[in-house]
Amino acid sequence: MLLNKNSSHWAAVLEDIVKNIPEGITISKMDLKENGNVSLSGHVDLREQLLNFKTNLESSKYIVSVSLPFSDLTSRMDIDFNLSFILKEGALRGN
Repeated sequence: MLLNKNSSHWAAVLEDIVKNIPEGITISKMDLKENGNVSLSGHVDLREQLLNFKTNLESSKYIVSVSLPFSDLTSRMDIDFNLSFILKEGALRGN
């Protein structure tokens, strides 16, 4: 099972994600795939906060690439978003 085998490494990755969530963002769903793909859904008060979150994730030592659909950026306020990213190879092995 993914979380049992790599739980200590997932804890570090999740801690890094949580510390990068700006004020005004609520995460409602997280989908973790065994291949290292992660999807987040949530709500944000302001578009700038969502862009800051994306930038923060892009600077994480665990993340390779972050995707945020343009459609999630068309509104300035009160946005439901879907964001995905790929973990760097080895992130769940402690590399």
